[in-house]
Amino acid sequence: MILFRSIPMLLTATACAAQSPRESVMRVLIDTDLESRIVDVFGIDQSGVTIIDQTGVQRLIPIDSIAALAPIDHWHDVTNDPTLITRGGMTSRAGSLTLTDGQRLVGTPSVITVDDELVAWSSPALGIVGLPIESIRRIAMPRLMPTGAITPPLAIELDDVLQLGNGDTLRGFVEKIGAEVTVETNTGALLDLDSGNIDQITLANDPTEKSGAAFWLADGSVICMQSYETDHSGDEPVMICMLATQPIGPALGERTPSEANAEPFGLTLSAPLREIRAIAFDSRRIVALSDLEHASEFREISIEQSGTPALGSRDITMPGPMRTTWVLPQSATRLSFNATLPIDARAWGNLELIVRVDERVIKTQAITAEAPNATINIDVTGNGLVSLEIDEAEFGPIQDKLVISEAIVLVGE
Repeated sequence: MILFRSIPMLLTATACAAQSPRESVMRVLIDTDLESRIVDVFGIDQSGVTIIDQTGVQRLIPIDSIAALAPIDHWHDVTNDPTLITRGGMTSRAGSLTLTDGQRLVGTPSVITVDDELVAWSSPALGIVGLPIESIRRIAMPRLMPTGAITPPLAIELDDVLQLGNGDTLRGFVEKIGAEVTVETNTGALLDLDSGNIDQITLANDPTEKSGAAFWLADGSVICMQSYETDHSGDEPVMICMLATQPIGPALGERTPSEANAEPFGLTLSAPLREIRAIAFDSRRIVALSDLEHASEFREISIEQSGTPALGSRDITMPGPMRTTWVLPQSATRLSFNATLPIDARAWGNLELIVRVDERVIKTQAITAEAPNATINIDVTGNGLVSLEIDEAEFGPIQDKLVISEAIVLVGE
């Protein structure tokens, strides 16, 4: 249950409006039971989220009762990817760099010279930053291409992989990434390639855990913060955030704090509050179902790989009668998701969704054209597996498919 505390020392919404018109920042607030509701966010800091309630009064929701903030619209809208701009028959794709912990920086490779073990990346949000090459999982280079020729993300392999703009693929070991990319191929050749001729790079670095609060930004970036607050001194509220010291640091200059300097150390991000799409306040506690190990029977699920979904939760399609089982994280406490019968399946689609934890049926939900959506929120404490099964109902298996969206697991502290 969320508790509220009035904040008498702050301006009321009415007083703010008297000074200047205030643009509402509507978000879905998700509590530590994974229950959600829409709120008007006034400010965010490490004590909690300040909202404007229906009477116009500011109220603080304590941080220990909140799991996340999310957009009020679909979390994974592949039709509205901020890194893709289409004009006529051409699409411009912004560059992006994804780290082993899931952080993502939209931008371009920088031409400045840095240590061979660092990658210099120009981020509109942070400026020119340096990242250890072993912390990088994938890079998509900025490109202009025909709209129908947009390349899907490469799968991570045991080798480093470069996909060139002409579609050719090289496998081996990437030694350096900058204006030129140096790769030793599996055939023993050492090649220097112009980064402008490269479409994508994947590096065979092991995944790691996020730390701190993860922020999903409007430009498609995902960045973890060690501290954050809202500045109301300007025309609109601005989030002032400090990043963790690793792995994102300055490309030039000191990358580690000095023992003689007690001042906070780290890169700073300033962004309008309205451009913060989502926040996982403890990034280790929010895990997307789409990221978990799974096994399917009868058919295979498909996971939408395009775009940057809020809270990392990618849409999962179950294409027919089937069963999929996921391995829950250790100390998982709750699971919530939406199950939707797609519009193109509502002529004949009529099914039962069976939810099990450790082989025990805990919920059976009818989903039909007349009632095509269901929201499921279950306790999974002490369980290791969760499975979803589509079972045919009236009209048989025709068009019995589901999209599982906004699916997240809460992990205990």
